[in-house]
Amino acid sequence: MSVPWYEVDVGMSEIFYSMEALMTAVMVTNVLQYAWWKVSLKPKDQQYWRPVHAIALAVPLCLMYPIAVVFVYIGKIDWPNSKMWKDGSWSPNVGYAIVLWILRYIGFILLGYGILKITGLDGRIAKKWKKLRNGKN
Repeated sequence: MSVPWYEVDVGMSEIFYSMEALMTAVMVTNVLQYAWWKVSLKPKDQQYWRPVHAIALAVPLCLMYPIAVVFVYIGKIDWPNSKMWKDGSWSPNVGYAIVLWILRYIGFILLGYGILKITGLDGRIAKKWKKLRNGKN
């Protein structure tokens, strides 16, 4: 069952647009704070800041798209010329919106890389994979 875009209440759309931007901001900034804390607790000779830098770069990349949606669809900035999707599409189909969407997912890739490195999960997964591939328990 699908609901056509014109049946969704505008107020409901605005609530969800703003909640997406807010929740994304809370999550990515908290991950950055955790990464900073995790690395800064290590002795100086063991601090590896590249994952923190990747997460710091991911924060604005992840937030550009949802904040642009809030400005365009709730704030009505340059409305209707600035619409990010047209003709009933559920995903961006306008030039600048597609770029923001791609940058958002690049940000999520950087965020994932940083989280894997900060938590050491990449090494644990590789170690477990090697153990499983060699047939040892």
